Amino acid sequence: MVLKNNRNQLTEFIHQVEKEVDVNEIKYREVKVWPIIRLFFKFRLRKKRSSIISNKKQKDNILKKIIRYSIKNIRYVKSKLLLFKIKNVNTLFVGTPHFRINFNGKEYNRYFDHSLDHKNDLLIELDSDSKKNYQNKENVFLFNNIKIEIKLQKPTGYILDELFNEQITSLLKEHQFYTDNIISELENYVNYCLSRVHSWEKILLKTKPNVIKYLGYSSNLFALNIAAHRSGIPTVDVQHGIQGKYHSVYSDWLKIPKEGYEALPNEFHCWDEFSTKNINRWAIKTSKHSAKCKGNPWIDYYKQNVNSKSPLKSVSKKKIILFTLQPFEEPLEEFVLDAIKETKHKYNWWLRFHPAQTNKSQVIDLLKQKNIYEIVNIEDASNKPLLDIFQVADLHITKTSSCILEALSFDLPSIITDKEGVDMYEDYLESEVIHILDKKNTDGFLQKIKEIMLVHNNRNDK
Repeated sequence: MVLKNNRNQLTEFIHQVEKEVDVNEIKYREVKVWPIIRLFFKFRLRKKRSSIISNKKQKDNILKKIIRYSIKNIRYVKSKLLLFKIKNVNTLFVGTPHFRINFNGKEYNRYFDHSLDHKNDLLIELDSDSKKNYQNKENVFLFNNIKIEIKLQKPTGYILDELFNEQITSLLKEHQFYTDNIISELENYVNYCLSRVHSWEKILLKTKPNVIKYLGYSSNLFALNIAAHRSGIPTVDVQHGIQGKYHSVYSDWLKIPKEGYEALPNEFHCWDEFSTKNINRWAIKTSKHSAKCKGNPWIDYYKQNVNSKSPLKSVSKKKIILFTLQPFEEPLEEFVLDAIKETKHKYNWWLRFHPAQTNKSQVIDLLKQKNIYEIVNIEDASNKPLLDIFQVADLHITKTSSCILEALSFDLPSIITDKEGVDMYEDYLESEVIHILDKKNTDGFLQKIKEIMLVHNNRNDK
């Protein structure tokens, strides 16, 4: 079995499915579920093992069953009480801890908190059990506490078409993506998404928002889109990262129906014209979807209100190289590790973990094996506000991180070290501050760093 991690190959697979399979005939109660299936493939086919929905159930003893059942009932009652307290709102924001940063001593949603109206808006936080240190916490409700408890079972009457299963299985094998049990995992994922629609319908019935703005993409957010579509409430996906032509959520939907998809938002608010045009290539064919260039709201706010107050000014006499890691199997390649070791007296290396980095311990172990753990800065790089770091950094390096686009806004030079990243950012390569690593070896890497440092020598006057 071969599992590929290349976005281009994943996009090719999805496009072939859309060309050869009548994806818009896959429905549950008239809801076209292809967007949910496509989202499943994005997550599942880039992992060695599925961590989306597990079929395995752990056996609990009687005491654990009683405790779990009691907690479930307490949460159900609490959900009812909290829903009773929710009032009508103007804008309903939906976010996750993933988009929060430590800002002025608070956990701050960098895209929404600065524009949230305390009297008329509400922010629902997904995947969080506490809002203790949240900014605007009085306007935050935790979805884990207000969701309507329902069993994760197949909705009555929903069965994946047998022909579809056969076609998908055949194409998976053709692209060497095939894995055991993937069809059953797919069914579980679709049903998980559909099971959340009811919760959102109840929430929207209470809040009656004029518009919904959210960050990211997930089965839960696709469920929100379906519920909002049924309620006639417009939804907006606020850009949070790269939305290039190889992104399976935002790039070409070859068979999108004229009326659009219930599971996709009405509008996409993008950072730049490239992202806007990429989405509108397919969205313009529908009566529902469209993309608009709105800029990066956090960067705009930061430059107007925070820029000159960065606490990291003059933090180091040596040049600072920021490396933003990605949650891949090999976040740091051998030539990068060797380069760090060779230049430990010349540069300060800051290694920033991705918010979804699940292999942190492996990265740290690798750094210790190379005897460079003590010379890299992970603490500040991973916990200080990224835009503050941009002001003191002299160079940014990454495989594919969308930090490239944010660094571009601060004229911070970036090196892309991975071909996938080059493909993703091909529209931006004419910029004078975005560079491609031509030789993936230690000498070639250090030479590229030297060349860029010479060109941008006076960036921070060190």
